[in-house]
Amino acid sequence: MARRRSTHDELPVTYGAVGASRDPDIMRFPPAGSTPSEDAVRLGSGFERFRLASTTLMTWGAQRAAGADVSDIEAGTGTQYAGVLFDDDGHPLAIAEREEQLFSAEGVSFITAGQSATLTWGSDARRVRVVYVVSEPRQVGFAYGTMDDSGPVGEELYTVQHRDDDSVWAVYRGFHEMTKSLWKNPLRAGAVRGAQDRARQQLRALLPVQTVLAAAEIETEDDGTGSSNIVATSSETATSPEPIVVPLEAEAVESLPTDGPTTSEEPAAGDSPADSNDAR
Repeated sequence: MARRRSTHDELPVTYGAVGASRDPDIMRFPPAGSTPSEDAVRLGSGFERFRLASTTLMTWGAQRAAGADVSDIEAGTGTQYAGVLFDDDGHPLAIAEREEQLFSAEGVSFITAGQSATLTWGSDARRVRVVYVVSEPRQVGFAYGTMDDSGPVGEELYTVQHRDDDSVWAVYRGFHEMTKSLWKNPLRAGAVRGAQDRARQQLRALLPVQTVLAAAEIETEDDGTGSSNIVATSSETATSPEPIVVPLEAEAVESLPTDGPTTSEEPAAGDSPADSNDAR
């Protein structure tokens, strides 16, 4: 499968393995010196759930719903960040044309490769760059990488998948590492775990209840630069299947198939919500 990303030399990011989050074998073969992680959450089923979750994801909705302030959004320069097509062996196929700009039903522009933004959690602000986007009929998403070295550096991929059994999943895969200036910091291991936890928060923010709770706040923030106007409604959420959260720990998972993580069987139809929660 061909994938679109910008070349390493064109991206002012603070890590070397640009695009490595796309590799389904990253848990077994992470970039040297990095700690990989992954997770998956079932959002429900059906095309409408896929459409709503995809719109939320591609307009920075997951980050906002997870508590981040998304600011200073800047588009890529087009020719500089439009990217190159690579085959599975990493060989360039052709010079890519500028990506077509996509919009939500409300006219909010979707995230594109090369776009940058500042994500702020409390007093912790991180500048990130979108290094590639995923745009397929049944899978949509993007990966961003760090542009500063004020904390763990690395790359995070978020996708929404509409699988063959009609289920809809949000999937995260990424890797983090500490910069040389922080190697001697006694809190460096905790900092990497914190970055992983924050990534999982963004993933779980795509759960239907979370996106609805964030909608009122986001609805008034569209300034024409990529802010999101989430289209989910409380009635849609009420009829959605009970979400299934499936954490995939690095120690327990060796690899992922191309279409996303596999999971254990879902709770039987007669199981109670409490049983389902215990299983999680």
